[in-house]
Amino acid sequence: MKIKSLLISFLLSSASFGYDWTDVIKVPDHYINDVNEVHLTEFECLALNVYHESRGEGVFGRKLVAQVTMNRVRHHGFPDNICDVVRQEHQFSWTNDGKFDHPVNREAYEISYLIAIAFIQFDFNIQMKYSSLILNYHNLDVEPGWHELAPVLIQGGHKFYVRKRDINE
Repeated sequence: MKIKSLLISFLLSSASFGYDWTDVIKVPDHYINDVNEVHLTEFECLALNVYHESRGEGVFGRKLVAQVTMNRVRHHGFPDNICDVVRQEHQFSWTNDGKFDHPVNREAYEISYLIAIAFIQFDFNIQMKYSSLILNYHNLDVEPGWHELAPVLIQGGHKFYVRKRDINE
C-alpha cells in the first residue's frame, strides 16, 4: 500500500513531469480525430478530457478535472463509464466544438495521460473537503446560473461546485 501511494505521489508531482515517461508508460500515439471514435480506451477518454479542459492549468487543476469526471462515473445521474461521461452531450465544451480532438501539445497530453492512469489504475482521489461530491465546474469567463449548486473552490480558471442537497445531508 505504501509503494502504491508513493508511486501515485511521484506520478502526480510536478517534479516528475520532466522525466521521460515514454520508457515506462506507453502513451498511445495514434491520431485521434474525434472523441466519439469507438476504439478509444477509458484512459484515452479521461486523458483527452483532462487535456482539453485543463491543459493550461497547474497539476492540481488538471487533477480536479479528472476527479469531476470520475465522480460523475460513480454518480447515478451520469453514465457509468468514462468515455460515455466524456461524450455526454453538452457536458464538456470541447466534445462538440467542431474542432479536431487530437492533442497538439504532446507533453501536456502525456501529463494528462499520467493523471488518467493514477485515477483509473490506482484509484487516486483528491483528499480535500467535498472532493468526492464535485460534479460540475465552469470556466471563470462564464456564469451559468446554477442555483441548485454551491461553489466550493476556485482553482486556476475554473470554479467547482457541489449540489446543495449533497452537502446538506
